[in-house]
Amino acid sequence: MEEHPAIESFRHEHQHGLHFCWTIQKGFQKGTDLKRMQAYAEFFYINYLEDHFQFEEEMVFPILGNENELVKKAKREHRRIKRLFFDRDNLLKSLSLLEEELYSLIRFEEHELYKAVLDHASDEQLESIENSHQTLKEEDYPDHFWE
Repeated sequence: MEEHPAIESFRHEHQHGLHFCWTIQKGFQKGTDLKRMQAYAEFFYINYLEDHFQFEEEMVFPILGNENELVKKAKREHRRIKRLFFDRDNLLKSLSLLEEELYSLIRFEEHELYKAVLDHASDEQLESIENSHQTLKEEDYPDHFWE
């Protein structure tokens, strides 16, 4: 993703999201109880990702407009990923899909969506994003099942 002060904090948040994906992979490798992994996933969504998605949808996506195909795809993925975070019907399937789809979404946003945003945003829009976005703090989850 191209560097710009308005989106630097998103890069950090995306790295945090990739770390979440890694923790789920590690949990699978270690044979961690799926309920422990699901509890962490819910914690991560509620305390971190929900605000990240909301800020993108309210402040970043409008730069391209709701009819933009990249925005439509990102919003669709946000909805799908949210459902996966709270799907308890088949934890193995939902956690596996969650890890894969969140990883893909982050890469899509960094390589395509944010590039388009930077190409279309005015200086005022970028300044507004920069001034109103606060990097989300690292979560402090006590059960480090991935270690």
